[in-house]
Amino acid sequence: MAKQAARTAGWTIGLVLGAALLCPPTLAQNPPQNDLLNATKSYQVYPSGLANLGASKGDEPYVEQSGVAAASISEALVQDYDGLLRIAPAFPSNWSGEGTVFIQHNTKVDVQFTNGTPSTVAIVSGSNTPISIRSPWPGQSVTVIDNTGATVVGAQSNASFTIPVQSGRTYLVERTSSPTTTLPFAAVTGSPARAARHLNAATLGIDGAPQTAAISLRAHANGKFVTASSQPLIASSSSDGTGQQFDVLDAGSGNIALRAHANGNIVTADNAGASPLIANRTAVGQWETFALLHNGDGSVSLRAQANNMIVTADNAGASPLIANRTAIGPWEEFDLIND
Repeated sequence: MAKQAARTAGWTIGLVLGAALLCPPTLAQNPPQNDLLNATKSYQVYPSGLANLGASKGDEPYVEQSGVAAASISEALVQDYDGLLRIAPAFPSNWSGEGTVFIQHNTKVDVQFTNGTPSTVAIVSGSNTPISIRSPWPGQSVTVIDNTGATVVGAQSNASFTIPVQSGRTYLVERTSSPTTTLPFAAVTGSPARAARHLNAATLGIDGAPQTAAISLRAHANGKFVTASSQPLIASSSSDGTGQQFDVLDAGSGNIALRAHANGNIVTADNAGASPLIANRTAVGQWETFALLHNGDGSVSLRAQANNMIVTADNAGASPLIANRTAIGPWEEFDLIND
């Protein structure tokens, strides 16, 4: 079930309904061509993770897409609408992850999954109301212990069972054959994020300017390197030399500017983007500022801040680069090569 919202081709409440109706294919079918990922790719235009209705940056974000994504995943993780607690009722079989979901009676459930199968299920009870639960591992023996180590539900393999709980206590639901104490220990490690996360053009965070002395751009339109001279930029060279190299300058807010090695000048989307790109400026302003977009195939694209349009190697690369496209195709894709 993946019914699109009426009269739009955008985000869909069908994701939430599909999860609520216990339909795992709603989130998992035909990955990555499913509604959840496609909605994120299409509408998540802000580095904060928020979306915009028009699929481009506007005056303010629009929260429906973010809400649908969050609600869909929550519904897929844990449900207890009818009083029966279900773990992973609609979680995709090829996804791994973890999360915490609040349920009835001020209770929360912490879950971890590996390839769609629960590995850890912990319940923090907010009341003394017994909890009926469907076995997270059908057909297998399941045991429940509390935070004191006492066995609350002995080994059994019922399709569903009841946990007698007390407010404020934590209960661990585990496979009898694989108690949590036997699971491998992994220390929490990591380092501060220094780059944005990318899903096609959608990002979480802002990329800094690449820390390279120089880069070259090879157009997917014709496989040739973008060349700068006294004339507009054009993808015309089969080799990478001084005329094809650019310094990457930090233009602020995650944006970049390009300074051509050919003449030491900065590339501009001249005439507010109405004219082809040319390296003839000595300072960075709005016309010389570009957003660096990361595509799903590893290539990059450039969006000119002069007119918010995407740079294209027009006419399959036979014409100069110009910022006049609203979508990314092969002519708008470039390999970024560190020189």
